[in-house]
Amino acid sequence: MKKALSKLKIILIFLIVNLVGCDSVKNKSIQNEKNLIIGTWIIEKSTYNGQGSPVTKGTNLKFTTDNQVTYTLSKFGQNFEDISAIGLWELNNGIVTIDYGNEELYGEKQVWRIIKLTDKILKWEMEMQSGIQEEIYNRKK
Repeated sequence: MKKALSKLKIILIFLIVNLVGCDSVKNKSIQNEKNLIIGTWIIEKSTYNGQGSPVTKGTNLKFTTDNQVTYTLSKFGQNFEDISAIGLWELNNGIVTIDYGNEELYGEKQVWRIIKLTDKILKWEMEMQSGIQEEIYNRKK
């Protein structure tokens, strides 16, 4: 009986250590993802339903540690001026939510699913009413 209880204690300790360890690894992974996205990203390619998209070269995103994001469309204005919007970003389980408040150009909220995020590339997509917007960015050097 004592051997059975002793084995049961060992199994319970093993399970507890593994569960705590997994949470620790998951938390590090989430933090690493957040650290990776911080910085300035320059558009490389943009498609809508697999076709070319009107997002202009030079368009960039800047994510900061205080969860602020600045999105600048290069030469997109009526007089070919840059147009920018500032919002707040949140990243959870590979989903980036950006809240621009009441910005007419960008909409109030955008929800992007990260396809690939490395120290050099950000590839994500957003479902829209009639299709999918996909964008690829390179980190600004």
